[in-house]
Amino acid sequence: MAARPADFGRTHMAKFKPAGSRKASPERSNKSAIPCLILVLSGIALISFLFYLILKSGS
Repeated sequence: MAARPADFGRTHMAKFKPAGSRKASPERSNKSAIPCLILVLSGIALISFLFYLILKSGS
């Protein structure tokens, strides 16, 4: 492996900016939370119903 120069870290390292303070807007709406919740709950209900049918068919 080739030897690196002494200042390799200072010249070839990535430069990151601090993120800064972004303030969230207080009037942020959660309109997308309701359809997402409906989708998740219907998925849980569907999987539970299919699991019930599988268990019922076994007996």
